[in-house]
Amino acid sequence: MIDEVFARCDRKWRGVGEIPESGLKLRHKYMIFDAQKRYGAKSC
Repeated sequence: MIDEVFARCDRKWRGVGEIPESGLKLRHKYMIFDAQKRYGAKSC
């Protein structure tokens, strides 16, 4: 079920830097639920 909603992505980690494919992002089909884009929230 997780693979249906999320795709792997590169992610920056505090104190470590960016690690390839260590994060998750919503797949295009579920972008309407992306609070960061919907409400203009800043990423960590």
